[in-house]
Amino acid sequence: MRLDPDGYPMIAYQYTDPNDPLARVVLRIARPYLVYEDADFGNCGINPGFGFLYWRCTTLDDSGQWFDEGDFVSLAVNPNGLAVISYSEKDDVYITTSLKLAYQKANVFLASHPGAAGR
Repeated sequence: MRLDPDGYPMIAYQYTDPNDPLARVVLRIARPYLVYEDADFGNCGINPGFGFLYWRCTTLDDSGQWFDEGDFVSLAVNPNGLAVISYSEKDDVYITTSLKLAYQKANVFLASHPGAAGR
């Protein structure tokens, strides 16, 4: 978790759908709905004191059939508020682990897929 220059949190984390026993582990990011300029509320997580979904949670890397994402996650935010997330990808077929990066190129919400990957 890191704070943006305005003091709002960015949280990068692993997520697995608890209702799907075959679900893979994916990489997600959560931000308070207040950081967006639209009128929509969040899509996940109720903050105490609020009677509605406060957080917007977005999948950044949905892994794939044989991959798990984000065993190791690190999030950094520069002074301009742009985020970089480094994380691992575990390949269950070839039994390897890769380092991946998702980075923000503009002052908007992070892209829905990783910007660059290194193996």
